[in-house]
Order: sequence, then structure tokens, then C-alpha cells
Amino acid sequence: MKRVFLSGGLGTWMSGVREQLEREGLEVVCPEDIGSNNPFSYAFLNKQGVLSSDAVLAFLEQDNPNGLGLAFECGYATALGKPLFYADDFSGLDKRAGMIYGDPVTTWAYPSLSDAVDAVLEWANDPQNSPL
Repeated sequence: MKRVFLSGGLGTWMSGVREQLEREGLEVVCPEDIGSNNPFSYAFLNKQGVLSSDAVLAFLEQDNPNGLGLAFECGYATALGKPLFYADDFSGLDKRAGMIYGDPVTTWAYPSLSDAVDAVLEWANDPQNSPL
């Protein structure tokens, strides 16, 4: 069973995506599962979530306060060579996502969250089939 870490703000999108991925047989790890108010243990446990996952689905929603946690998790996943599926709530794929495109082997960016979720499901069913 593939394990996917959901990266992004703690907005309402995570529960819907989690349900969809779990229905399709994936195991999902969310920052909201961590339940720590201590920023150091929260960060450590998020790193463990990325490390123990097979891929990361990152969504930068418009009401994310700053995106710093998402940026760190994306960078960490890329450094580990994990597949990274990225989408944002802004005006499509523009210069703000430029750093996300840094590794064309492991990183794929999508114009919408639903496109990124579809790509994760396709990848999970056939990991050798690169979305590129």
C-alpha cells in the first residue's frame, strides 16, 4: 500500500482528499494527525511523516498563512527523492512555483488540486508511469 503525505495548510481540503485517496486504497498521513502544540515536536513529526511516506501531495491554498511549512516539506521530499505532486490556489502555474519545478524527475506541478489528486492516483496504480 502506497503512503502519501498531505502538505499544506490545515484547511478543509485535506479531509476530502484524504477520504478520496483512502477510498482508492492509499494510506494518508496529514499534519492534523500530529496533534502537537509544540512547534519543535510538530516540525519533527512532520519530517517523520514525509520520511515515512512514498510521495507528497502539496497544495498551497490561498488562505495558507505563509506557506513556509509546505515549502520545507516540499524541499525535504525533493531532497529525499520522493515523488512530489504540487498544486496551488493562485493563478495557475506561475513564477511563485518556480522553485517547485527544480527536479523534473521527482516533481510534478498541476494547475488544480483535483488534477494533482488524479496524478497521485495514477502514480499509485503504476509508479513506473511518470506523469511527465
